[in-house]
Amino acid sequence: MRSKSKVVALIAAFVVAFAAPVFAYPPGQPETSTLTADLILAKSGKTVLNVAHAKPGATITIKVGKGKPIAAVAKDGVYSLRLKGLAAGIYLIATTTPTYVGQPDEVSTVTLYVPSIRAPKVGKITAKTKVIIKYIKPGTVVTIKPTAGKKKKKTIKVKVGAKATRATIVIPAKTFAKGKNNYKITIGKLVVGTFTFKGK
Repeated sequence: MRSKSKVVALIAAFVVAFAAPVFAYPPGQPETSTLTADLILAKSGKTVLNVAHAKPGATITIKVGKGKPIAAVAKDGVYSLRLKGLAAGIYLIATTTPTYVGQPDEVSTVTLYVPSIRAPKVGKITAKTKVIIKYIKPGTVVTIKPTAGKKKKKTIKVKVGAKATRATIVIPAKTFAKGKNNYKITIGKLVVGTFTFKGK
C-alpha cells in the first residue's frame, strides 16, 4: 500500500514538472534585461543591453523606444546589444522572448535616459543664467562648475526630484565676468562637457 502511494506521488510530481511552464533558463529564473549605463550622452553616448535567462536558442525581439523591433537569437539564453548614436529622449527598452505554444511570451523592460541640455552661450552678468536639462533620470545630481574669466566660482549642485525628468539649474547673477567665461556640466557620473559663456 505504501509502495503504491509512493508510485502515485512520483507520477504526480512527474506530471506537474512537465505541465509547469518553463519560462526561462534555467527554469524558474525570469528573463532579465540590464544596461551597462542607463544615462548616456546624445549622439556620442554608448551603452550595452544585456539579456539573460531567456529561452536558449529562442529568437528574441528587442524594441528601443519607438524604433523598429530588432530580432536576435539568444544563444545559451543570453544576448548583448550595443546601443549608440541615440537622440535625446527617454527610451523604454522591451525584450520579448517566446516560451512555448499556448503560454504568454516573457517580457523584460529597462529605461535608458539620454538628456538634452539647453546651455546659454551669452547673457548679462547682472542677470541669472538658467541651464535647462530634459530627459534626465529621476534622483540624479547635476553639478555645474562656473569659471569667471580664469577665476573658479562656487560649484552648484542640484538633485533632481524622485519623479522628475526635467531640471532647471540657476547660475546666480554676478557669477560671470564681462567677456569670456565657461561652465562645466556633470549629470551624475556623466560628464557632459564645458560650455563657453560671453558675459555682457
